[in-house]
Amino acid sequence: RMGYLFENMEKMDIQLERRLRKEAEEKAEEKVKEAEEKAEKKVKEAEEKAKIMIENARKAVEQAEQKTIKKVEEASIQFYIEALQDASYNFETAFDLLKKKFGLDDEKAEQLMQRYWTQKFEHL
Repeated sequence: RMGYLFENMEKMDIQLERRLRKEAEEKAEEKVKEAEEKAEKKVKEAEEKAKIMIENARKAVEQAEQKTIKKVEEASIQFYIEALQDASYNFETAFDLLKKKFGLDDEKAEQLMQRYWTQKFEHL
């Protein structure tokens, strides 16, 4: 009866099957290696993009800090000029004190004095 089971079976070339299996394994290994290389490339690209994004964020924070510092300095100067005026200092004395206090040159000090010095106490 066993002979009947294998009667219509095609002959098999074991050496050919082994070679074909080995070729299939090699192709699969190549595909895995290609996929790993592709994945590594994508990771490197993502890392580069992340570095660029971090650098851009750092620059944005730095710019925001600089803007904030400038606004605080401007507000401090405005307050200082107004305080000098409220304390009845004359324009020239306030101008000199402003330059000394904030280390300003004549041109910048003049601009700030013109911007923030008001004439409200001139009549007293």
